[in-house]
Amino acid sequence: MDLDSVQKIANSYLHLASDAYDALQNHYRYYSVHDNLKWFLLDQPVVPLLLTAHALFASLNVYRLTKGRQFWLKSFVLTMFAAFGGSTLASVLCAKPAPLFTKSSNTMMLHITLAWYIINQSKLTRALLTFRPISALLSFTAMAAKSRTIFAFIDEYNRRFRHQAAGAIVLGGLAGCGGSFFMTIERIVQHGFAARSELSAPGWGFKSAYIAAACYYIATDPHMILRNWFIPLQYAVDKREAKFWIALALCLHAGVESLIGRHINVVFVLEEVFFAVTGVRKYSESEEDDAHLDDGQDGDKPSEEVKRAWTARDMNGLRRRRNSTSAR
Repeated sequence: MDLDSVQKIANSYLHLASDAYDALQNHYRYYSVHDNLKWFLLDQPVVPLLLTAHALFASLNVYRLTKGRQFWLKSFVLTMFAAFGGSTLASVLCAKPAPLFTKSSNTMMLHITLAWYIINQSKLTRALLTFRPISALLSFTAMAAKSRTIFAFIDEYNRRFRHQAAGAIVLGGLAGCGGSFFMTIERIVQHGFAARSELSAPGWGFKSAYIAAACYYIATDPHMILRNWFIPLQYAVDKREAKFWIALALCLHAGVESLIGRHINVVFVLEEVFFAVTGVRKYSESEEDDAHLDDGQDGDKPSEEVKRAWTARDMNGLRRRRNSTSAR
């Protein structure tokens, strides 16, 4: 064997070794990112980062709805229930001590009070938090807190009530989105009973909570209900991995939406199939329009599109009142 042949063979082995080393580095790099994300979404302490982001996110949403025109006490109470109303309602319904009535309430109240005050009194803070890159980070972190709440509630529920799949999903979803019902009440007070509600035209916050609750329960099947009923479904999903991938999907969706400034309905096809197969009524266009009545870009003033929608709705209400008066 001549020297050139030996050198070619040696070079080929060196090339293979280099490829193997790069693959190994990428492998460890993947697991490093995976582990860091898993720690951020599942293991980091709720206080201070997750709780702060959740409180700021809820305060900003309430401010967008009320435009800062409410009396301070009403605004504060609405913000508090928008942030913690879901976990409180779900806990009360299953006879579990609600977070607002436990020793953790001191920390929760401190964070929501500071967040409410800063959002309502500082225009600079509102401008910073509505700047899209910062808004994307805030949405990502707030969704991580929401996911953590849903998973923790379902785990606790399954320990207390065995084989109650419906209750786990319904109350688990409520723990993640119940605050939106208090926002609905305020919207009805402002715009009348024709205003959009979470039951007439569910927003993504409502949908995502129940999607997360259903996916988590079905994926983990804690009491083997699905595996006992459906023999082909012989699967085993690691609980932490299920939490991680569900939370990551929701957080990435929330972050991308905030970054591009528009809603991405990832379940649009499923909704259309559901409406087509069942024949049930969709929410009306007027309710869909009402979904956008709260979107002041700077958090202070409604856009021209919103003003036109308000005017059109008010004129329709005036015509209905005139018609009912003439009918009498």
